[in-house]
Amino acid sequence: MINIDVNNSHVAYSVHLLQDFKTFPERSVFVSSIKMNEYFIPALFIHCSSKDISYFRIKIPPPEPGFKFRYYDFGVNIPVALVEVYLDFNKRKTMNLFLDPGNRFVQHFFKAAIRTEWLSFNYYQKNSNLVISSSVKLGLEDLDWFKRNSIKSQRLLSSYDVYQTALQKVLQIEKEQKIHYDFWDVKDKRYFAEYAEELIMIAK
Repeated sequence: MINIDVNNSHVAYSVHLLQDFKTFPERSVFVSSIKMNEYFIPALFIHCSSKDISYFRIKIPPPEPGFKFRYYDFGVNIPVALVEVYLDFNKRKTMNLFLDPGNRFVQHFFKAAIRTEWLSFNYYQKNSNLVISSSVKLGLEDLDWFKRNSIKSQRLLSSYDVYQTALQKVLQIEKEQKIHYDFWDVKDKRYFAEYAEELIMIAK
């Protein structure tokens, strides 16, 4: 277990990630990590539109939305699954993030969350070129979810077609139109702080 004083912490990001962030599509989400003090913390990076930044009132001090992870398993003969992350902001404003649990970096993200018992949410908007970061210690229920579904994810294969199949199934189930962010499959492990060739501190 890692103990971190979030009120007295230094946060550093991969230089490669900061250089490339604006090239990723808006309303996309990908997994990575940050360095907080001497620890590497698993992170979700959320590329927001300027409209969403305003709608969800994402600003400094960073928001602390309630969050919940859900694992959808549609596979019978061929494993098809999807992870949905609900971020519940004030006034019942919900942002839905989708992840591909078969992706190797998402599986790495699961294991890091179990190991550190921490999670970081990072919101980016390219017009301001600002990253707003908040970190949270995971509770027992969250850790149990990660442990169970980390095991499940190991049997999955990752592909764009499989992810899209699962995504469409979830959207059909939910029916209600929501603001959702699609999974972006990053290819460069140097976006993760622990693999970065260089780190830069942009927050305290």
